[in-house]
Amino acid sequence: MNSKKIKSIKIVNEPTLKYSVNVQDNHNYISTGDVLSHNCIIVDEAQNVTMEQMEMIVTRLGLRSKMMICGDDAQVDLKNRGDSGFKFLYSAARRIKDLEAITLLENHRDPIVDDLIDMYEEESARRSGKKGK
Repeated sequence: MNSKKIKSIKIVNEPTLKYSVNVQDNHNYISTGDVLSHNCIIVDEAQNVTMEQMEMIVTRLGLRSKMMICGDDAQVDLKNRGDSGFKFLYSAARRIKDLEAITLLENHRDPIVDDLIDMYEEESARRSGKKGK
């Protein structure tokens, strides 16, 4: 499996972005047939991209381009979680040469976010316990 786990991220420099791609509300902002060559393409919040949208996005990868697809499978906001193309693409890294899946092992936000996540998880567990009584 072409899978890596990283513990920290350091931004070395900021690339100039040529394209802004927004895939939400069931609109496709890259038309089929477009090929993005000589580019760095970043797809963020990809857990909310459907299978069809993901196929459309990844098949636009042109020569000498790199694509980074970022998402969190635990945060799918689609009506049907199974419609997400993110998990499928992540698992494809096991079968496709030069496709890598990277899993972050820790939070890369302000340390207060860890405390907030813990509080929300405790509250969620408390509310779930109330429902059963």
